[in-house]
Amino acid sequence: MYKLGFFGVLLIIILGCSDNMPNSEGCGEKVIFSSAEFISTDNGVAFSNPVVEGDCLSITVSYSGCDDAIDFSLVTDGKVAYTLPPALRFDVKRGTNEGCKILFTKEVKFDLSEIRSLLNGADKARLSFPGVAYTWEL
Repeated sequence: MYKLGFFGVLLIIILGCSDNMPNSEGCGEKVIFSSAEFISTDNGVAFSNPVVEGDCLSITVSYSGCDDAIDFSLVTDGKVAYTLPPALRFDVKRGTNEGCKILFTKEVKFDLSEIRSLLNGADKARLSFPGVAYTWEL
């Protein structure tokens, strides 16, 4: 009797998982929801080439500094503009603001899985960063 229950639960778990489910493993840091941190200031970071695969955002950042070992955080105030498609604003904050003038460019990744729940089943969303926007096909 217990074996049948165990296999029933195992079957439900296996069938409940799908290859179509977004996978954010290895995707990077989660989004920070903060109105206070979201206040957009010129932090010397330029954005380009946003791409979302599943729930994983990859974006290229260009910045000046002394070395390329700077951490970045993706920040939003979490306010959704219910336009067509719905829109959210983001900013990428850098860990330190060094006085050096060497230009670095690198790709950073962020986990958008918590953002998906804000969009109430929409099939697209507009992600806006200072100077660049991207339409996310959900």
